[in-house]
This record gives sequence, structure tokens and C-alpha cells, in this order.
Amino acid sequence: MFKITTASALVAVSLAACSTTMNFQASPSQWNEETYTHFLRQGRSVQCAILQNSSTKSVAPDDQSFISSELKRLGNNKRDIEILMNPTKIYGTGMSYRGLECAAKGSLSRNTSFYSGVGHQWQVPFGSGFVYLRGDGTEKGMKVYAWN
Repeated sequence: MFKITTASALVAVSLAACSTTMNFQASPSQWNEETYTHFLRQGRSVQCAILQNSSTKSVAPDDQSFISSELKRLGNNKRDIEILMNPTKIYGTGMSYRGLECAAKGSLSRNTSFYSGVGHQWQVPFGSGFVYLRGDGTEKGMKVYAWN
């Protein structure tokens, strides 16, 4: 919970530090080159927060295309992007660990384990419960399969 709050605070600080030409509250199609350059200087978690905020506000095809391509540039896979762009979902099955971090708008702590015959399993505290991942033990290779 602390890390999610930290990322949100960073977005607020970034937004407060911006001049009127760097308005991340505007849809991405309205960003000028200076705003986009400033956006690229932000950390991954802040970029995710800005993009998710934009995706819930904007329905313009150009904006959705931009947001999708930027989420991909940040290392999210197709399933991650599908979930991240859906305003009614926070996470879902098939989402990667990197996508889960993007959804949380910050880095997550994880409990890792390996079981012979089962493979790698991670447990990630998320909100008031846990999200469970299985896979090859890498951030890109671990996928959400359950939560409580």
C-alpha cells in the first residue's frame, strides 16, 4: 500500500512541477513535444500512472493507440495492455509481473518459491489480499493465475 501511495504522490509532484505546457491531465494527443519529453524522463511507475489516468479519460482512437504503444514500450505484453486499458479491471489472469507492477503504479514486494514438479510461484501482496503468479521465475515470465 505504501508503494502505491508513493507512486501516486510522485505523479502529483510531477504534475505540480509542470508548467501549463506540460499538462498530463490533457489527453495525449494534446501533448506537445516538451510535455512528451518530460513524460519520458519520468520513472516507469510514474509513466504507468500517467498512462492509466489518460486511458480512463480518453476514448479517442489516437489517444488509445498512443497509450497502448507506450505501455508496450514499458515492457508490458498484449494481455497486460488489455487489462491496463480496461477501467473496470486492476489485474487478471495471464497478466505478467511487470503488468502487475504497472497496475500498482510502483514496485511490489514478492514472496518467491520453487517447488519440484510445480515450478516457480510468487505471492504478491496487493491491496487487501494477494495475487499469485506462476512461470519461469523471471519478471516477464511470471503470469497471474489467482488472487484472493
